[in-house]
Amino acid sequence: MDSESGPGPSADRPLSLATGQVFEFRLWAELIEQSAGQLHVFLPLLDRGLDAVLHRLSDGAYIGVQAKCRTSARWHEVHVVVPEEELASDDTVLVAGRLHDGELGPYLLVVPAGEFKRLAYRWPGLNGRYEAWFREEAPAAESRWAPYVVERSSLGSRLMGMSVGAGPAVVAPVSPAVGPAVAVATRAAHDRWLGFMGEAEVIRQLALAPDLDLFRPFPDLELVEVLARHHLTERFAGLQVKAPALDGKHRQAHAGVAASTLRPEATSLVVVLVWLPEAGRFSEECLLIPAARLPELAMLDGRFYLIEFRPSGAGGRASRYDPFRVALRDLGATVSKLVGGPLP
Repeated sequence: MDSESGPGPSADRPLSLATGQVFEFRLWAELIEQSAGQLHVFLPLLDRGLDAVLHRLSDGAYIGVQAKCRTSARWHEVHVVVPEEELASDDTVLVAGRLHDGELGPYLLVVPAGEFKRLAYRWPGLNGRYEAWFREEAPAAESRWAPYVVERSSLGSRLMGMSVGAGPAVVAPVSPAVGPAVAVATRAAHDRWLGFMGEAEVIRQLALAPDLDLFRPFPDLELVEVLARHHLTERFAGLQVKAPALDGKHRQAHAGVAASTLRPEATSLVVVLVWLPEAGRFSEECLLIPAARLPELAMLDGRFYLIEFRPSGAGGRASRYDPFRVALRDLGATVSKLVGGPLP
């Protein structure tokens, strides 16, 4: 998902993400309707570059989709920018277009990633990206994008008829001799994986409480990443999950909560799990902190509230986070008690 390019004020970021979200859901709805239900949409639990996977029931094919959105056009041309790391698979289908008055534009670019990389302009360097411009009208025959510019009403039939490569049968091992760009991407992918592991563990622990109903946002745009609802009291607890790895040298972990996402709602909580790399598991205890208490407890480090957590057994003096320690196995029961007990 992407909207207008270029960095802007942090206050504009939620609006930019919301625009991309509208574009995506308009796109999924259009595909479902035009295919008469023959394209099923799967949304990612962990975002590693694919905004959705379409299951084409006519032949059982799975089609990875990357969506790119713009809200303006210049000289009837839509400018598409795609970071290089989002085009790792040539079989991914890029669908790019404009959101106009809350609706999809009249024409969209529908092109396999391999062809997009071959035809687009590439900016080299550490943060390499591909750029392209296509016209929002019936394409001229001489345009390089002519075979891939599709009228909105033909979007479903194009994807229903598109051939899809099988992709590699075996995942190739990563060479240890990687360049800086690959190393940065690998670290970022590992951080996302670890964050996803933390969310999955929190969901697993909450699922052990039979009176909690659980929900996830699609896509993830705000503080709350896991939402729990007590089945009887109908009260909510919204949790943001942080899963930093233990720093073996200092025997503590550091988690950052973006100040721009912090809201003082009494229903919002921050859960901090600590990953133990040597043991390959999470620590047996976690932190469960009311989000409204973060400004008084955590240090503001730039754009983030920084939480320093030293698990029990790691040594060290008492911490201001001690009142918020919870055994991981008791997390579900603790949240259930918070939303299921009498109001304070």
